[in-house]
Amino acid sequence: MCKTPLHVVTYPVGLNPRVGDVMRHLEIDANDVRMIGIHGMGGIGKATLAKEVFNKIRSQFHASCFLLDVRESSKINGVVDLQRQLLKELFDEEDPSIYNADQGINVIKNKIGSKKVLVVFDDIDDDKQLEKLAGNRDWYCQGSRIIITTRDEHVLNVHNRVDSNHIYKLEVLDRVHSLELFSWCAFQSNQPIPKFVQLSKDVISTACGLPLALEVLGCYLCDKLNIEEWEDAIMKLKTIPADDVMRKLKISYDDLSEEEKHMFLDIACFFIGEKRDYTINIWKCCGFPASISIKKLLQRSLIKIEDGDELQMHDQLRDMGRRIVELENLDDHGKRSRLWFRGDVITVLKNHKGTRKVRGLMISGIEDEKIWETEAFKAMNNLKLLSIRHACLNGSLKDLSSELVWLEITEHPWQYLPENCSCEKLAVLDLTNSNTVSKNNIKQPFPKLKVLDLTRCLNLERIPDCSQYMNLKQLILEGCKSLVEIPDSIGLLRDLVYLNLEGCSNLKKLPENFGQLTSLRTLNLNNNSNLTRLPSTFSGLCSLKELFANACNLQGVIADDFEKLPKLKKLNLSRNKNIQGLPRSMRGLSQLEEMRISFCEQLVTIPELPNSLKCLYANLCYEVQTMPELSHLSQLKTLYLAFCKQLIAIPELPTSLNYLDVSHCVNLLAIGNLSTTLESLKASHCISLQIIPDLSQLSQLEELDLTDCKGLIEIQGLSGLKSLKTLHLHGCGPHALRGLTLAEEIFAGLECLTVPGSKVPNWFQVKWITQDSSVSYRVSGVPDEGKYIRGLMLCFATHSGCTYDVYPVELLMKSENGEVGFHPVWESEDREDSIPEKLAEFFNSLFLQ
Repeated sequence: MCKTPLHVVTYPVGLNPRVGDVMRHLEIDANDVRMIGIHGMGGIGKATLAKEVFNKIRSQFHASCFLLDVRESSKINGVVDLQRQLLKELFDEEDPSIYNADQGINVIKNKIGSKKVLVVFDDIDDDKQLEKLAGNRDWYCQGSRIIITTRDEHVLNVHNRVDSNHIYKLEVLDRVHSLELFSWCAFQSNQPIPKFVQLSKDVISTACGLPLALEVLGCYLCDKLNIEEWEDAIMKLKTIPADDVMRKLKISYDDLSEEEKHMFLDIACFFIGEKRDYTINIWKCCGFPASISIKKLLQRSLIKIEDGDELQMHDQLRDMGRRIVELENLDDHGKRSRLWFRGDVITVLKNHKGTRKVRGLMISGIEDEKIWETEAFKAMNNLKLLSIRHACLNGSLKDLSSELVWLEITEHPWQYLPENCSCEKLAVLDLTNSNTVSKNNIKQPFPKLKVLDLTRCLNLERIPDCSQYMNLKQLILEGCKSLVEIPDSIGLLRDLVYLNLEGCSNLKKLPENFGQLTSLRTLNLNNNSNLTRLPSTFSGLCSLKELFANACNLQGVIADDFEKLPKLKKLNLSRNKNIQGLPRSMRGLSQLEEMRISFCEQLVTIPELPNSLKCLYANLCYEVQTMPELSHLSQLKTLYLAFCKQLIAIPELPTSLNYLDVSHCVNLLAIGNLSTTLESLKASHCISLQIIPDLSQLSQLEELDLTDCKGLIEIQGLSGLKSLKTLHLHGCGPHALRGLTLAEEIFAGLECLTVPGSKVPNWFQVKWITQDSSVSYRVSGVPDEGKYIRGLMLCFATHSGCTYDVYPVELLMKSENGEVGFHPVWESEDREDSIPEKLAEFFNSLFLQ
């Protein structure tokens, strides 16, 4: 499961109390299935709150998924795509085979009960969406949690899907938090500068406590230092009704330049989720100052740049942008600047209602509407942006506008693009999943082409002469499994910055003039199993920042001229099983931050590494016996050496280290020093390990795994681990555990504990000895009126040959009214017979023999 947290918000003002409220509804420790709803008006922060909760608790589930903006996604791509995304994220299915919503319902229902999951369905506006995605509570595994955000509380009440006491109404911010949030956006401080205090209070009174409005208005006024400008803005705001949020947000839009307005509307209608660089190439060819304008939109909080450098926009702002376009002409769709809504597009194309007013159009294929006649586009002679997904064109491409800058036609059946396409201004051509086969698939030059995307053109054997698109910046050939060669003319692409050849499994070599790509920054060669070497001119890639060559078939010793790649930051050579040596010049890569060489099974030595390195992943390097000097790596945070079976010793470690994994290093004898900043130490199954340093100073350590360290002589300082959450000591030898004690305070934060032992402490009143797979016990009620059971403790001992998962025992509790749940509770005031006290007594009873 991916543990990368979702981006939440820059200024989390007033967020923590709301998170606490939702956590009380969720009751994560309860072993029931629970759906909770968060409802409130648009822009109030429902998605923000859900993301923060999701980040906080996702690690407690076997799998998790956050489906963002279901309302919009289901309109564009239908619910089937969302069903596929749900299965892909929860079950790591690369391409779930779902062809209609009813089939998807059955697949989800049959699978989702196999894991304890956390799922967020964001911005639901129709109970049918929940029916097809979330289903009912009886679909899910015990302990699962489902969070639903919506503007419409009625959606939560249909069929009693969400219990009324598990619905959380999100309220607006109070005046104190409103002023603080506005101040952060307008002044980069938690309060206004003195001369703007009253003006700030006037502004927030018009925002009605709505976080989105406060953020947008604050960013709008941020660069206005003239009091008169503030007074003018306040005057406008006071004329707008309190509940008309869209008009308040539009004040910031109205202050943009014409180019910035065009870009904002393009994003709202077409480009949410697209990469920043991808869209910048399009806008530059439209004559817009794209890079500067993007910064302006960011500064105004009208857009966001989130994970993966993708353009995002709040749904309220997106809806505002689309409403602006709709108001251009309420009666005639063909006289609007942009068409994206499926019904409007079908009406315009079927009735040939398009005009030169149309600047952009997007359509996805649907049943009985898979083929569109080019004649329908003829009157749109100012069309710049055209996207046709899961459908194709029939007719002459000469009918298309010569003003086209972005042309996306996915899954088309043509073997080549017709010659009569008059697209001299084209900047982006996307033919993903198409049937193109030969080097003549593109028969004419595209002098302004910046991006060519031929992803998963499975029959493509060769690409055309690169001299036809000399200004290309991005070339994407991912998944072109029939591709056998790259032409020598690729060396002519002096502006190329991104080249993706991942999964071109029949590609055997790169051309020798490859080093002429002096602007190339990212090269992806992953999963090219027939690629055995890099060209001799490879060191000519002087601008290269990222090299991904995972699961290729590179042979022998990598050439010793890597130091000529001075800008390299990320290097991935993992799963090249025949690599025997790395360049001795590695230390010269002064900007290298991340290096992955895992599964290089024949690699014998690792050379000296650069001071800039932050992460080293070298798992399963079976032949590596020694590590280079590491103490000088002052920025190293992560070191993974698991399954390096020949490794005998680890040199002195840097003081910056946070994560160390030496699991299954079966010949490792000792670990020398450990950084006081260490958060995780994994050394399980190091059967020869005898010595580890004193742990008492590792106040930040959260995870310690010494499973099956049979030769370990002593564990010192365990009671100093104040942050410990996970502790695994089963399989450790008797010398290491003799006299071992833990203070009760350690157990207050402990979430997982596995230790050796052959008996259950005497203070457990109910005991069984059994060979059955399950036992049951009826818990009698508490005799004292007003008191209730606060929790249960379970202890088990198995014979030494038993193998079990991390969670070997499941406790199922069923109350007399049929409800299922498990509620371990401990609070600081419960000193008598508290859970940590009993855990400490149990732990120490095992070792104080």
